[in-house]
Amino acid sequence: MSFGHVARNTLLRLRSRRCASPHVFCFSVRTICQVPEIHGRTSVDSFQENAIRPDKPLVLRVQENIDDSDPTAHSRDAAVLGATGVRGVPPLELTALTKWFRPETGLTPYLEEHAATFVEYELMVQPAGYQGPQPPVYEFIQWLLGSKNGMHNALGQLLEEVVSDSHYRPTQGSPRPRFLRFQAPLSLLAEGLKFNQQSVTTKLGELYIAQTPLTDLPLGLMADVPTPNLVKEAGKGQLYNSSIWMGLQSTYTPWHKDPNLNLFVQLCGVKTIRLCPPRAGYKLFLEVQNRLDTGSRGGSSSIRGAEMMEGDEREALHKAVWSEADDCPPNMYEASHLNPGDALFIPKEWWHSVQSVGPYGDLNASVNWWFR
Repeated sequence: MSFGHVARNTLLRLRSRRCASPHVFCFSVRTICQVPEIHGRTSVDSFQENAIRPDKPLVLRVQENIDDSDPTAHSRDAAVLGATGVRGVPPLELTALTKWFRPETGLTPYLEEHAATFVEYELMVQPAGYQGPQPPVYEFIQWLLGSKNGMHNALGQLLEEVVSDSHYRPTQGSPRPRFLRFQAPLSLLAEGLKFNQQSVTTKLGELYIAQTPLTDLPLGLMADVPTPNLVKEAGKGQLYNSSIWMGLQSTYTPWHKDPNLNLFVQLCGVKTIRLCPPRAGYKLFLEVQNRLDTGSRGGSSSIRGAEMMEGDEREALHKAVWSEADDCPPNMYEASHLNPGDALFIPKEWWHSVQSVGPYGDLNASVNWWFR
């Protein structure tokens, strides 16, 4: 028998070794597959050939280190990406990359001109009964209320009402962080950034403008994130929806799937995304659901609700998806460290989870388009 046959048979035996639990398999040899990449601008034909037709994820990376003397380097398309200071050719033309963000303070004065725009926020906050240090959101509220600026005071009062525990009662066991959703102006995020820049010991985080439709933004901001040609021409040309995601790290989206093709673009900060094909991803979701001793099933795999965002399901899915390579499920892919300007194509029904990377409280932003 050849060495190749021996190695293959050994690997198969390792992969089929059972754990103590009767319904869980140990995978002692495991790797996480990196999603294939293309650098710089790509044509619709190339996008169809490498992503749409094979129905596989694809990373579109910024082409960095542009040599202006090289006529093939597309130097005329190069730009300094505002949030990074890196000069490169992004795969998609989005002026938001250069107009909305800057390295020193996060948001540009141009974006702050739209501070009165109301958007939908999410916030993770510790409930009554929490025994640790005072959560940063309460210090942020006091910072706003202590200001001589009337707008700050109004934001502080709004946020104080949102996090009030008057209608909340902890359930079984120790209190867990609550998932809150509320409407507030864009200025709340801008002031959160300023609070973090001024505070030495406390950083506000997990404040997230999540899944806000681009159509809810002022026309000027919408023009900075136009629908890419890849979305309009690579599929059937049908745009289902589009969203902005912008907040203070850490930001996180648990394991779920979308019923449409998805083109995701990082605008500020860094994110990493893990993915699985439909059947493997659904199997992982069911295994986690079956392990939860909740007495009922029915957590949604597509709706960003409380079941997905807090409690046992969130923790169990995070542990299962984001484990180290030796413990991760089979067929797991990763698009690691998506930087500003980088994009990821996620095929229809592919399961995925999104996690920000970087210091707690830093700004992170993305945009995506669901299409057919």
